[in-house]
Amino acid sequence: MNSHMIRIAKPVKWAVIENFYKDVEGGSEKVAKMKAFCKSDRKGDLFDSYMASQMRYALVNYEFLYDRRQKMNAEFEWSEENKSKLVRFDNHIKNLQLEIYETFKQTKEHLDSRIDQGAARYKDYQVEAAIYPGDYWDIQGVDEGIALMLMWFADWENMGITDSFGEGQSPTDPLDENSFATICAWNGWLAIPEFVENGVTTFLDSLLCDAHVSLYSFQDIVNMDPKQFQVTYNVTYYGEDFGWRPKNEQ
Repeated sequence: MNSHMIRIAKPVKWAVIENFYKDVEGGSEKVAKMKAFCKSDRKGDLFDSYMASQMRYALVNYEFLYDRRQKMNAEFEWSEENKSKLVRFDNHIKNLQLEIYETFKQTKEHLDSRIDQGAARYKDYQVEAAIYPGDYWDIQGVDEGIALMLMWFADWENMGITDSFGEGQSPTDPLDENSFATICAWNGWLAIPEFVENGVTTFLDSLLCDAHVSLYSFQDIVNMDPKQFQVTYNVTYYGEDFGWRPKNEQ
């Protein structure tokens, strides 16, 4: 299960859900079951009543986002315009991956240099990066609440492959053929010549093809400005915290 499920444990927007399911076969019955589920106060819950209600909200919101993704992907039009937008998005991700690689190299050089100079507290460092929608997360034509839940649910930290390294390791060049930053085109990606020729980023493939880490639909990404996606970095080091000392001091 995606560990971010808890982030969508928000009160259900029934008007939004009812509007979606009115065009889905058996939708009204499903909404009725969802409402009954959210109102239930079953004995034997592992949580207190408040936590139990929050988790039921999360499950209903997940079910809605999953059904929405399935329906929108089935209706997605593989037009030349939409394919071009997916390529543009993927190219932006590739540029961010190169930015991460260059930043990682500079950070490694700096930290290794400080350790060599005797700065013990930088020992056992870990450097991480994640690509995610930055200060804004809107999707053209989509309710803000839905856009927020999609962003909260997505497992951005595990969307990429070359997003971390530690002391004694070297950052992985996304252009290296062994980096797994891109994969061969498959399934729907085969409809896009650029992806057949050059592959598609693992990030975009995970974002749109793995429901365990993301519930964005193809149309959602087509309707987002690629520049919304930025990089966040995190550096941790454990030298002093874990009692590390230079050999000559042990």
